[in-house]
Amino acid sequence: RLTLIALTALLIITMINVYSSKIADWINQSLAIVKTLTVITIAIIGLIEIKNSTNWNDAFKRTDDSLDEFDDPKRNLIYNNTISVGIVGVLLLYFANAISGRVFGKILSFFVALSAFGTMGSLIWSGSRVIVTAGHRSYFPVFSDKLQKISKRGTPMNALLLQFILGAIVIILVGGAHRNSFQVLYSMAQYTSWLFYGLIGIGLIRIRLININNENKKNQKEFWWIVIFMYIACALYITVVSFVGTSNSNNVCSIPKVSYYLPNGISLGFLVIGFISWITLYSWRNDNLNPNSTPA
Repeated sequence: RLTLIALTALLIITMINVYSSKIADWINQSLAIVKTLTVITIAIIGLIEIKNSTNWNDAFKRTDDSLDEFDDPKRNLIYNNTISVGIVGVLLLYFANAISGRVFGKILSFFVALSAFGTMGSLIWSGSRVIVTAGHRSYFPVFSDKLQKISKRGTPMNALLLQFILGAIVIILVGGAHRNSFQVLYSMAQYTSWLFYGLIGIGLIRIRLININNENKKNQKEFWWIVIFMYIACALYITVVSFVGTSNSNNVCSIPKVSYYLPNGISLGFLVIGFISWITLYSWRNDNLNPNSTPA
């Protein structure tokens, strides 16, 4: 049932984005307003209910962690929203039931669902643009010329269709593989994100080594090497330690040992399959290109 709902939502949002970017953008902004109003409502209720608690300590601690969203929202929203929507959604449901019972909980659940729908819309909108940019730079061994095309309606139709197919494959495989598919998807997102962060750190080091003798070095921003290496070390540590399962049977978040390895295994499996496919297609493309050929 949840798999069908997820596929339906993915299909609807993809069709909207294929039909019109303006309509998709309008829907995303409208749902962002709904999400903001929902958060404000919860905040006001919270002020009344927790006035005597100690939750005011460190009220502004780490609030600057999300400021980088405004630097490159097309890229950062993909990761920030994906990771945060799961946590926020669960907390909102527990909060609603604890404060006002089932009636208000159902109402708030509806707005949380709208928020999740809007988050998916923003991810699909921004993700398709990432695919188009990758196509422009020929990052794909094949189909780069097709993925960068814009339809007559001004929408990246091919990129949206590819994104839908990949998303549907993940939803079907994960949704039918485990009874707690939400936990599996969330763990996959977390694990894959840290893999990505580690690879980014390695890529930045490579870029710096390539440009170390660049004439415009004075205009480049310097950063401490030790911080970069610590960042990569943290990413490596998390990707390795993530395979250590929980053993506390009394913990509601604990899951069986084999099931604990499932999200990380799926993430690594997709990564290996993608890497092998890229190498294979890249080699195939180069073998079929004959630069010495002349037109008949």
